[in-house]
Amino acid sequence: MDKFQGQERDIIILSTVDNDISDFADDDHRLNVAVSRAVKQLIVLISGNEPTRETGIGDLVHYIQYNNMDVINSEVYSVFDLLLRPYADIRRQVLSKGKRVSEFDSENLMYGIIQETLQNESFRKYGVVLHVPLRMILRDLSKLESDRETQFVMNQSTHVDFLIYDKMSHLPVLIVEVDRSRFHQEGSRQAERDHLKDQICKRYNIPLERFRTTGSNEKQRLVNVLERVTGPDDSFNCFEGNNKITN
Repeated sequence: MDKFQGQERDIIILSTVDNDISDFADDDHRLNVAVSRAVKQLIVLISGNEPTRETGIGDLVHYIQYNNMDVINSEVYSVFDLLLRPYADIRRQVLSKGKRVSEFDSENLMYGIIQETLQNESFRKYGVVLHVPLRMILRDLSKLESDRETQFVMNQSTHVDFLIYDKMSHLPVLIVEVDRSRFHQEGSRQAERDHLKDQICKRYNIPLERFRTTGSNEKQRLVNVLERVTGPDDSFNCFEGNNKITN
């Protein structure tokens, strides 16, 4: 909005961006520009925060509600919504019911989703392990195309967040990565590592799915991916025979 002075648009979409409303998003000047430049429609997007009257965003939301304008609650939810500060108590309750496998709440929440999904009759033959080094999955390194890829795979800190595997054959079924939005931004060093991992897994025909903490509908996404990568005939012809994991 800082560069939008003097311009108008039929529709303006104003998003607070932050999980918690910051001074940047709540700046009176920016809010005034956003509201005054909409010709036909102004759409305000906020997270699970409960904005108070002490904030400009809060005043705007209360004004919208007071004047009976459309207020729509999203019907699509994310398990990662529990990472937001207003849901801290609920998050602790949810995590207390399951096994903590990581220092990161985002990975513990995803682990719960995976465990719940693998209880489905169609997926009970699969197991899941956390933080498996990539070098333990890729036994044959001949497909790596550069020294950089080899160094990346052999680095002891290079691992996958979750590996879903077949309990009988120990063949990998799906790699699940949890991308915390703060650390996996486009252009960051972590994003470069993510891209490298994606390329390597694709070359070895190992499906990899990324779940961003700003996403939604994680359980249904996981079900859809598992159904797609396993196929109706439960064949694993797409996987390399050497990509067998051991516990």
